[in-house]
Amino acid sequence: REARVYAVATAIFWAYPMLFARGLSEAISFTPAAWTWYWISSNASGVSKKMAFLAGIAGGATSILRYPSGLFAVGAALLEGKKNIRRLGIFSVGLACVVLLGGMLDLYFYDGWLRSLFRYWEFNRPGGRVSVLFGEDSLAVYYHLFDFLFSPILAPLALFVAVWALLLNRKLLAFLLPYLLAHLAIGHREPRFLLPLIPFAMAAVFVSLVTR
Repeated sequence: REARVYAVATAIFWAYPMLFARGLSEAISFTPAAWTWYWISSNASGVSKKMAFLAGIAGGATSILRYPSGLFAVGAALLEGKKNIRRLGIFSVGLACVVLLGGMLDLYFYDGWLRSLFRYWEFNRPGGRVSVLFGEDSLAVYYHLFDFLFSPILAPLALFVAVWALLLNRKLLAFLLPYLLAHLAIGHREPRFLLPLIPFAMAAVFVSLVTR
């Protein structure tokens, strides 16, 4: 039942870039992030090595599509490590496979191991060139995404319901927290940065209504 909920949220969300093409990489990175969450949550008993490995692969794929989305893999690793070290090890092997692939691609295209990652960090880090060029933004910038998606009238209610649902789904919140905190910490903020979080919040609302 929960898998169907995520399928619906994904289908709805994939239509969003058609309206706001600038957020395409953020929107696309949601899909492997959703698979990462699905595989670690479906493997709650820890009996499936395959699911732990696939979760690592999917977690790594988020960073291939957009480096900051790799923070979903950090949330997944924290959850896997809390369950047991062996699962974290299997997850890490899957993640390392994708990192290795990314490094090889960078070596071929940029003549340096993970060179694009270091360049991305230098450009986008707090106080980096992006902050110098575009300045520091208020956290209110993120609220504008709710205005756009739900209208100014319904935006406060949508935000309240999303926070309520995530607080009821603590494991999902822990999975999302590294990504969320990192994007709250940076100086240059744009509404599109929160795009991958929206379908997770939608799913949390649906799951909360169905299971409670």
